[in-house]
Amino acid sequence: MASATKPSQSSRLNSAQAPTIKDISTWIVLLLFAATTAIFFRDILFGNKFFWDDIAEYYYPFTVFAARQLAQFQLPFWNPYTFSGMPYLADFQAQTFYPPHTMMALFLKGNGMLPSKLVETIIIAHFVLAQYAMYAYARSRSISSYGSLIAAISYGFCGSLAVRIIHPMVVYHLALFPLILLNFHKGIVEKKIKNTIYAGLLLALAMISGHPQTTSYVVLFLAGYALWNGIAMIRSKELTGGAIGGFALHAFLPVLIAGGITAIQFLPAQELASLSERTKITYEKTPENPKLYASDGSMRLGQIYSAVVANIYGKVSQTDAKSNNFYLPNVDETGTDQHYYWDTAFYFGLAALCLGIFGLSLNWRTRFGGFMLAMIAFAVLYGLGANGFLHRMMFSVPLLGSFRNPGRMMFYVGFGMCLFAGIGFDSLWKSAKNSKTQMRLLAACAIPILIALLAASGILQGFIDTPEEVISATQSGGVTALMLALGVGVIAFLMYKKILSPSVGGVVLAVICIIDLNVAYSGFSGSKENPAEKFTLDPAMKQQFAIKPPNDIFRVEMRHKRGSAMQRNQGVLDNIMLFEGYNPILLQRRSPPAENGNMVEDLLGIRYKFDVDTARQQLGFVERPSYFKRAWMVYQPIVTSDENVEKTMQAGGINYRNQVVIERSPTLSMGNLPADEVRHSVQCLNYTNNEFTYKVTSDKAGILCFSEIWYPAWKAQIDGASTEILRANYSLRGVEVPAGEHTITMKYDSDTFKTGAWVSLASLVLSIGAIGFFKMKEK
Repeated sequence: MASATKPSQSSRLNSAQAPTIKDISTWIVLLLFAATTAIFFRDILFGNKFFWDDIAEYYYPFTVFAARQLAQFQLPFWNPYTFSGMPYLADFQAQTFYPPHTMMALFLKGNGMLPSKLVETIIIAHFVLAQYAMYAYARSRSISSYGSLIAAISYGFCGSLAVRIIHPMVVYHLALFPLILLNFHKGIVEKKIKNTIYAGLLLALAMISGHPQTTSYVVLFLAGYALWNGIAMIRSKELTGGAIGGFALHAFLPVLIAGGITAIQFLPAQELASLSERTKITYEKTPENPKLYASDGSMRLGQIYSAVVANIYGKVSQTDAKSNNFYLPNVDETGTDQHYYWDTAFYFGLAALCLGIFGLSLNWRTRFGGFMLAMIAFAVLYGLGANGFLHRMMFSVPLLGSFRNPGRMMFYVGFGMCLFAGIGFDSLWKSAKNSKTQMRLLAACAIPILIALLAASGILQGFIDTPEEVISATQSGGVTALMLALGVGVIAFLMYKKILSPSVGGVVLAVICIIDLNVAYSGFSGSKENPAEKFTLDPAMKQQFAIKPPNDIFRVEMRHKRGSAMQRNQGVLDNIMLFEGYNPILLQRRSPPAENGNMVEDLLGIRYKFDVDTARQQLGFVERPSYFKRAWMVYQPIVTSDENVEKTMQAGGINYRNQVVIERSPTLSMGNLPADEVRHSVQCLNYTNNEFTYKVTSDKAGILCFSEIWYPAWKAQIDGASTEILRANYSLRGVEVPAGEHTITMKYDSDTFKTGAWVSLASLVLSIGAIGFFKMKEK
């Protein structure tokens, strides 16, 4: 792939008369990036602090779950421990095929857990990658080593990465993004097919890391980049005739390669998405849909001030709980939600802001400058969500309408401004002195200084309705911003006047960058709770609630309105099948819509429930003797349509021990008798996550009902012959069983996975083969 030290000849900054400075060695650059990362995450790497929120509650337990399965040479297709059972591998955010995650299976400890520091270190390593990727991209645009260093540090620890650490899949995407764009540019503009393939491989790596929203934004950026350059090149006669087709091929091929390689994940994920709650997403919050609405996380226009004062609306900190003063309510005005802080944070430092404005002011008329300015404006307008117009207009665009938190697109702004900070830095010492350039520099520094001054004095807080109790803290932030902006302005002016050398000025500004972003965000992560210890469960409770197949399989309901008895994803670590859980994507059909809660719990096989014991009047686990076993026979089918199944079940009057609601007529003739009048037996022979087998003996044909969530990837066989799995009781499974003795096997056998696997294998082999071919051709 492209070297970080060999700049392209395409940059407009090249000048025969421009002074030069010595490049920094690549090894020194990498050591610097390792040092900045170690400083930023010092409490995690060298102290007794840990990542929190989704890292502890979602990322860590599921990473352990997948690692355990892979260590046994099994793919984690199905997760029976969360929300009564749901697909695991089909969930894009599972990250099972992302190489660093796949290798986790090698590091399981004797107790079946992963070292939390290992998990955290892998995430942190991506911040070194993010800085180097940005550095490489900046160098490819002929930005100096020092300018590239400033761009890299500012990008590597900007809000879009630093406070999204709790969602590492976003960090993985943004760490790879500059390298994707670097190779994409070389493919479409310089017509280098090898780089086109590299762009596809890198895009595939980002996609497989598991965040479809960020993937969509990256692809949208690439599409815009190709369109902008294509139109410009056609207008300038750089592209004519058949060359236009070649350009289009170079632009489309990376997406085709990435889609092919990730088909093993993408196709099953599409199947899951089509059956998930995401299909019912609305634009605004409604009584029927209070949580899943696209405008959730819309930015306020006033949050633009956050580009100057990072935490002008308060902040969220785990290192210092007293600093948790974020006060801005979400778009629905129902109250403050912490996720609104990290989903709208985008601060990239005062050095990047001042130098970025200066660089853009000099280059906005260039092809690349115009594009980046357009994308920055697009991101801001889109990020406003319901407080603007663009996001609402694009809600109907396929895929984009499935996502919440439009403020996440603000990484366009961070990327563009950090890159132009490097360009602005070089312009300080390359540009000839003239009044016009000097005025642009003064304006670029004066705007942030003025806003910081207003915040330091408390005047700005009056415009944005800051609560009284937070004004003092945000004023302190304003003072810090003012000092930093003044410092950047002074260094920039001294460099412009040729009083300060580029190398000294570059080092000082790079130091300001790391100090600035450390002050803004390094305290965000630093929980005292070790994720590996967070899930420690009393041995007696674990023994009581863990399943013991094949005979003792049941579910547990562990949440009450007054609290929870376990962590939300406790089940995947301790083999406890939970009714609840925590996952970004959920199946629409999870719980049968029976006439009352007790019957729902019975059908789902909930044996233990965290509830108030009426005898002792204490909150604790109560055993429910009425729960259904994992499989039972019935002989009285109730046939209804897919559209009416909910109404049929909610109407009541159904005895589920004798009857089952199905959505097509059975093919076998049944006696329509109560189950206790038919001699029969049901025995589980073996039970694993991805496959189980039952032996059934019955005098009459009937339907074997399972307290297992229906999903199309499950396949059934009776005595070795394939048979259909009925959707029974709205969300569960059923199989028609003839009279006599039979063996019924159910196995997770996904057609979309198998198709995707072959497509991925073919795409990967072809891509690697093509790279080898073109390398040999070069030689």
